[in-house]
Order: sequence, then C-alpha cells, then structure tokens
Amino acid sequence: MHRDRERVPTGEGSHSRAPASSDIDATAEPWILSDRLPLIRISVMARDPAASFRRALVALALLAGLWAVVVALTGGFRLTLAGIRISSRSTTNPMLVALISTCALVGLSLRSGANWRAQVYEDLRWWTHALHLRRISGWLLHPVTLTALAGALLRLQDWASGRPLWLDEQMIALNIRERPVSELTGALWLDQSAPLGWLATERAAMLAFGVSETALRFVPLMFGIAVLAAALWIGRRWMSAIAACALVLLCSLGEWVFHYSLELKHYSADLFFALVIPALVVWTTEADGPDERLRRASVWWVVAAAGLWWANGALLVAPACALTLVISLWRIDGRKNATVFAATGLFWLASLAAHYYLALRFTLENDRLRETWSFAMPPLGAGVLDTARWLISQTQTFTTRPGGSELTALFWVVVLAGVLFARPRLFGQLVAVVTLSMCVLAAMRLVPLYERFAIWVVPSLYLGIAFCVDAGIRAGRNAYDQRRHLRAATAALVIAAVLWLCGNVAAGGWRAIQIARSDNSNHQLDDRMAVEWLVAQHERGDVVLTTRLGMPAVWWYGGAPVSSPTLGGFLRDRIPILEVDHVEQGRTCHSDDLRRALLTYRRALVYLGFRFDDVPPGFDDFLLQELHKVGHVREPQRFPGVTRVLVVEIDPSRQQSARATTAPDSPTSTGCISVRPARRW
Repeated sequence: MHRDRERVPTGEGSHSRAPASSDIDATAEPWILSDRLPLIRISVMARDPAASFRRALVALALLAGLWAVVVALTGGFRLTLAGIRISSRSTTNPMLVALISTCALVGLSLRSGANWRAQVYEDLRWWTHALHLRRISGWLLHPVTLTALAGALLRLQDWASGRPLWLDEQMIALNIRERPVSELTGALWLDQSAPLGWLATERAAMLAFGVSETALRFVPLMFGIAVLAAALWIGRRWMSAIAACALVLLCSLGEWVFHYSLELKHYSADLFFALVIPALVVWTTEADGPDERLRRASVWWVVAAAGLWWANGALLVAPACALTLVISLWRIDGRKNATVFAATGLFWLASLAAHYYLALRFTLENDRLRETWSFAMPPLGAGVLDTARWLISQTQTFTTRPGGSELTALFWVVVLAGVLFARPRLFGQLVAVVTLSMCVLAAMRLVPLYERFAIWVVPSLYLGIAFCVDAGIRAGRNAYDQRRHLRAATAALVIAAVLWLCGNVAAGGWRAIQIARSDNSNHQLDDRMAVEWLVAQHERGDVVLTTRLGMPAVWWYGGAPVSSPTLGGFLRDRIPILEVDHVEQGRTCHSDDLRRALLTYRRALVYLGFRFDDVPPGFDDFLLQELHKVGHVREPQRFPGVTRVLVVEIDPSRQQSARATTAPDSPTSTGCISVRPARRW
C-alpha cells in the first residue's frame, strides 16, 4: 500500500521554484514545504567576506566600548592566575580599540560606496536577530537584574584587588597547600574545619591557578555570585519587582554576606545552599501533577545531599526543609507520595554518614574548638527558661552580626510580618522553621550563635524582609483598587519602614566596603607585605620571632613547609622561627628565657602580626622593653594597620649587663617572655 505524496503547486500563482541561498533572509517568513512538516526558520550567515568582516568590527567596537565603561565604573582589576598577571586598570586601551574599529568600519563602508550609517544600522540589526538581543536586553535591563549585576561587579572588583590573607584564611590555606586531597579527610591542622568537597575544590583551584589571593578566593567568589543568581531567580519568580530588588540588594550589600563572599572560607557556600534549598521546596510543590512533584523532590534530595560536601549550611537547613516538604506533599498528594519522598531521603542520609565519617566528626569531637566558641552557646546546665533568656539576649548582637542592621526591633518585626504574610505561604513557613532550627541547634550547644557560624540563617531572614515588602505592595494595590485610602496609606507606611530597614542594611554594608578599600590591609594587618619584607632582609645568623597566632602568616607568606610539626620551626633556607609568649608571674616565669634564646644569633627579626587573642593588652610594649635588654631595637618600616616588624641587633655586652642587674630566673612584676621553637599544632 503506497501513501500519496503531497506536491507543492507549480503554477504561476504559486512558489514555482525553490529559494536560492542568496534569497534566504533571516528576518523573512519561513518557507512552508508541506502542511505535515514543521515550519523552519533558516538563518544563513552572509557569504560576503566584507560583510562578515564589517560585522566583526561592529562587535569589537561595542565590546571594547563596554569594557571601557566597566573599567571606568569599577576602577579595573589586577589579578594573577597560574602565574600569569592579568590587569586592566585604564580605559585608554579599550577606548583606543573601539576608536580604531569604528574608523575601520566607516572606511570599509565608504569604500563600498554605500551609506555607512545605513550599513552600520543593518549590521547592528543583524547582530540583534542573530543573538536574540532584544529578548536578552529586556531581561538584562530589568531593575532586578541590574541590581544583581551591580552586586556581582562589586564582588569582582574587591576580588581582583587581591587583599592579603588574614589569620583564618592562612590557616585553612596551609592545610590545602600542604595536604593532597586524600589527606584532607580527618582532623585538619591548626584547629580548622571545612566541608570535604569544598576543600577538594579549593585544592583543585590552587593546583590549576596557583597560590595567589585571587586564585584562592575564586571558589568563594563563585558561590558569592551564585547567591545573587539565586536571589534573582527567587525574586523574579515569586515576588514583585520592588520586593525582588530589595532581596537582591540585601544579598548584595549585607555587610557580612558581602564579606564572607570574598573570604577563603566555605561560608559563601553556606549562604548559597541556605538560600537555594528552601526555594527548591516551594519549586517542588508547584509542579503539575504528583509524578512531576516526585521528580522535583528527587532533585531536591540530590541538591541537599551534594550541598553537604560543600557547605555546613546545607546540613543545618536541610532537616527542617525536608520535614516541611514531607508535610506539604502529604497535604497535596496524600500519604503515598510523602512516603516515597521520605524513603528517597535515605540517599541524603547515606551522603551525610559518609561526610560525617570522613570529616564532620573530627570537628564535633574537637574539644579546643568547643571551648573556644563556648561563649556563643548557652551556659552549661542551663534550663529551658535560662536558655530562652539567653537566646533573647542574643537578638541585638545577632541582628548586627551577621544580620547587618542596628535596627533590632524593626528587623525582627519585619521578618515576622514576612513569615505571616508571605505568598506563597510555604515561603513564610520555611523562614520560620529555619530560624527555629538555629535556635534549637544553639540551645543544644551544637552550633555557636555567632557571626560566621550563624551566617546560614541570614538568607532566610532576608527572604522574610523581602516578602514583607511584597505583602505591603500587594495590600497597597488592593486597597487602592478598592478605594480604601486609609489602608493604602497604612500599606505605604509599612513599605517605607521596610525599605528604610533595607537601606540601613545596604548603607552599613557600603560603609564596610569603603573602609576595607581604604588600604590594602585585612583585619588591620598586611601580612603579605610585612613577611615578604622580613624574608628579604634575612641574613646568615638571623632568627625570626613571632607570636603563636602570628606564625601562620610567617609560614604562608614565608613559604615554610608545615607538613610535619617540627618543620614549622623553620622558614626556607632553614631560617629558625621562635615563638614568643607572655607568661604571668609564677614558677614558670623565667626572666632570662629571651636572652638565653637569642644568645647564639646575630640578629632577631621580630614579626608582630595577628596578636589580639593570644596575648594580653600591652604585650608590644612589654616585649619591646625586654628586647632592649638584649640589643639595639629599630623599626625600619611602617606597614598598614597594626602590623609591626622589628629588627634587633643583638649585643652580648648589653645582655651581660642586664643579666648582672637582674637575678636569673627571677620573675618581673608583670611576668616575663617565654620563648620556644615554633611548632605546627
């Protein structure tokens, strides 16, 4: 049995010939080959080499001009990747490229004898159709997208500046530098902790791009930009434009959200997963049909399980979100789908068990970490009422750090309003359960209620603020449409109060950014410049003195190997490092320790870096007083912040005179300086 073929008419009034390639136009209507075949739009690049070259010049001129605008707005950048320095800090070169391209384009058009303005317009129109620029530009020029792009540019500018690493970053960087991926499991050195997947990703970035600050902070930067992308997606999907702008603004300029997006720590990953995991719960429930909801629920489990390896925030947010999603699926589809979803969670539990065995348990079992951060937990043995009072007492501190606002009462009232009036309602429930999770974990003394350890709650709180804006706009529109002017005025006042709160958060974040940019220091220190100068000054017979928390800077920027604890006592070329500390008056206080330790050296290079937590106030002056007893002290160069480098020319005659006036092993009235070889802990 044969099927008749449909024929295209060939009469005079019909399309009697196939179109030649030169007749095909990207903007023309598609050719209809048959009523059974789909319509096809064909776009063919012009075969004219001159036209192709002319369009390339148009693209080059536009890109160069855009690059010049970006450099002018951001101040440019300078970075090093894989040993290669890349910089763009002047608008001259891109403007020159744009000018030359434009002149070449005009000259080529005049040579062809055509109207060059019309040709340029046609080339721009061609690019518009080829790249769907109208649709893309409409999306890019949306206020929410522009806000997100501005936040990303701010992060890129600070990242490219390459601020020196500070203590916490140096300690985690030493683990990554000295240990292969197979050895990143287990307890980390220097009392550090991080998810294993994040450590492996950082190790890969270090091997690929080198050990510069920009290379090391590339992974945190990407997670920081991903936070803005997630906020953009949530705002455009579930909020009005103003509320979405508020959410993206908070995620862009919140002081601690911005700060931890550019620090060599996993906290930017905490922020990302803490924002995405609750949003995916709502996305799952909005699917069409039970089967599609189960498919999306599986995606949710995969994201939550993967997040365990990159972010502690994923572990802390997921249980409350999973419980909320189970209840929602039970309510929407019945017990069967909820049971299937809960059973699928075994995959997440397996991922958690693996990560706990390889990395997480060593953090929970670290007594030193627990003791260090015990001040951010309820007192041991506190009852329910005492714990509740303690939690309430922490609200003001928490609002400032990491919430980013000094308006404590307004902050929590707005978040509560967002919980009550959020649309979809499920978002409000998620904000509530994540915040309650923080309180429960802190009350159980599992997670400190302090700054970076509680940063994973901030995205949910910012969601509550944004949904309060959205609820106010919705109520105001309804009241205006119904001509209820009093309600409309009340809604306007609510919106103004919430926007004032958002402005307060943004202003605080902007001030912090400007302060950080005022010099090239980090936490009032420039360890990079100081240690590099110190190492360059080293001569035979010298020794390096520093405090316990100053040693990581010396190890990192001095290139000292620390794979073995004993190696921590030497820089490159076997330069010895000694640790100095203050000892209170007592039996262990020997006033002659410093003199005896320096007796065999010609000079002592003293580095005073991070010393805020391990030595008492006035330590610098006391150490300087003791150093004057062993030689001539000079401070040859000033560094940013409180960084200090001292050079001591050791004078044996001064040591003997000091020894004659001070009885050996007799403590001074203020204690003494102890000296011991540096060791990695």
